[in-house]
Amino acid sequence: MQNLAESIDNAGLHDLFQKYGNVLSSKVVVYEDGKSKGYGFVQFESEESANYAIEKLNGSTVRDKQMYVKLFNISGQMVIKESKVKTLVKLVIDARIFQ
Repeated sequence: MQNLAESIDNAGLHDLFQKYGNVLSSKVVVYEDGKSKGYGFVQFESEESANYAIEKLNGSTVRDKQMYVKLFNISGQMVIKESKVKTLVKLVIDARIFQ
């Protein structure tokens, strides 16, 4: 099984990633009925934190499911928050691309 466990909600996703750095936002993508689609996004304050989370969590097993974690870049560009000049990196957990 290569996807985000259905039992992981937004708070659970945040808790899972917060030990690797300051999480600005986290979101599990769900169907209209609220059931998880098996992937989500985590936004860190720094690129270093995002890379650390990738290093530690990519390929790891969480709640009996193997997760794949990678950088998510829109059009290959990292998003820059101009007001604080900090790099915001989103991670995507999406095992569907590995099936």
